Amino acid sequence: MMARATAREGGTGSQGFRSRLSRLWHPRAYLLALGFLGGLGLGGSWGTWQNLCAGDACPSIARISTFEHEQKSKILAADGEQIAEFGFETRTPIRITDLPAHVHQAVVAMEDKRFYQHRGFDPIGFTRAAIGVITFNYAGGGSTITQQLARNLFTEIGFEQRYTRKIKELQVALDLERSYTKEQILEAYLNEIYMGGVYGFQAASLRYFGKGVAEVNVAEAALLTA
Repeated sequence: MMARATAREGGTGSQGFRSRLSRLWHPRAYLLALGFLGGLGLGGSWGTWQNLCAGDACPSIARISTFEHEQKSKILAADGEQIAEFGFETRTPIRITDLPAHVHQAVVAMEDKRFYQHRGFDPIGFTRAAIGVITFNYAGGGSTITQQLARNLFTEIGFEQRYTRKIKELQVALDLERSYTKEQILEAYLNEIYMGGVYGFQAASLRYFGKGVAEVNVAEAALLTA
């Protein structure tokens, strides 16, 4: 009788083991596991970072005097009418001071909620994204707006899913945050980001809504950032 009672209280066989495991595998356990793995890799990552970015291996933001954006060149007829254009990018730059607040608020809310709190890298956002991968519950990417801008500004960073790319991206992001204001970084992002055939929010707004981004309402701003 006592043996059967003990079996009922503790669970039998594999069921009891799974029950105990489920109690242990709490959201806090995810954080502890990530912290442990991060601690193990920190020393090696720091050494890799130093080796990878030694000399001129990592892109230098010293190459950026101002955020100047490439555009397509237009060919005009004698009467001034456009007859053709050539180049690689369709882009219409805009100043952040010309935009209503709800536009950049929508961008920050969608892409990087802690944009004004971090300095180029957001460990909280990174951890949230990592937990989302582990639990198959996507909660947004771990890259900040500044990191996204870094890989758009420097083609040599690339878009491959490799740790060497992330190290270069992070180094540039940290350098950008030290050298530019948040407003300058956000303005550059709004002009540089690729948006399905065009670059920048102004060009995207003209294509999809037939009006400049300064004229879009709250709902349209949300659609642009989706």
